[in-house]
Amino acid sequence: MSELSVQTGYDRAVKSERSVSENEETTKHIIKQQE
Repeated sequence: MSELSVQTGYDRAVKSERSVSENEETTKHIIKQQE
């Protein structure tokens, strides 16, 4: 049972890491458009 929750926590961390990097890419793109 604890192994499953560790895996779920890991998956969530990976997903949040991905969304953070996607947000950074989007922000860079928006900044480039504004220049």
